[in-house]
Amino acid sequence: MTSDRAAYDAVLRDLHAKKAEIENAIKALQALIPPSLTVGGRPIRPAPEPRKEAPTIIDGAMAVLKREDKPTHVTEIVRQLHDMGVRMGSEDKENTVGSILNRRRRKKGDVVRVGRGTWALADRPFAFVVVHEDDDADAEVLLS
Repeated sequence: MTSDRAAYDAVLRDLHAKKAEIENAIKALQALIPPSLTVGGRPIRPAPEPRKEAPTIIDGAMAVLKREDKPTHVTEIVRQLHDMGVRMGSEDKENTVGSILNRRRRKKGDVVRVGRGTWALADRPFAFVVVHEDDDADAEVLLS
């Protein structure tokens, strides 16, 4: 058993020596860091790059409709919103985007529903829109 103890002692001495080497390397690297980048002798991380804010759902949807420049189904709008980094907590994202676009249609009139789940910008020259009196009905669009 004495030889086992000696073997463990040798391993422990070796580990303590390596620990001392690592601590010396850490101290040497800390000495290279300017004081303004340390707190209590420990280096601090530089501030992260500011994140580019994702657009709101409506701003993103309007950007998609402008970029597509044609009637676009809500499924494609949701896919592109996802690519833009827009987060939606709802499970039915298509329904959420459709509801938001419908609210925009009623309040500002700059988007039109051209079919079930399909939206376009109202000011585009390709569409002549006939809106039914029933607020929930789909609009008829005659493409020119």
